Amino acid sequence: MNSPKNQTAEGGCDVYMVLGGEFGTVRKTLYDAVRFQIEEVLPALIPGVSYTARQLAGETFWSELKRGERNRAGHCLSYMVANGILPLAHVMGPHEYSLLYRLI
Repeated sequence: MNSPKNQTAEGGCDVYMVLGGEFGTVRKTLYDAVRFQIEEVLPALIPGVSYTARQLAGETFWSELKRGERNRAGHCLSYMVANGILPLAHVMGPHEYSLLYRLI
């Protein structure tokens, strides 16, 4: 995972994470926020129940994201699951891009 930097309009720097492959590049602050949100709810998840990214991240957090950020947040979650960072597994939903997650 590489972390290139990008100058912001305010003169600061955003740090980006190159997740690679289909996951692309995301701001590290978004990646960390998604991970924190999901780690907070892990103890309350029910084994065998499938959850959407929105349910896992929380309605308040999810609703504060812009549409593009929601897509990138979903990529972050998918990356974390695919790489064993979170104890979740992908579950295919009723549509091709409707990924669900459950505890492993």
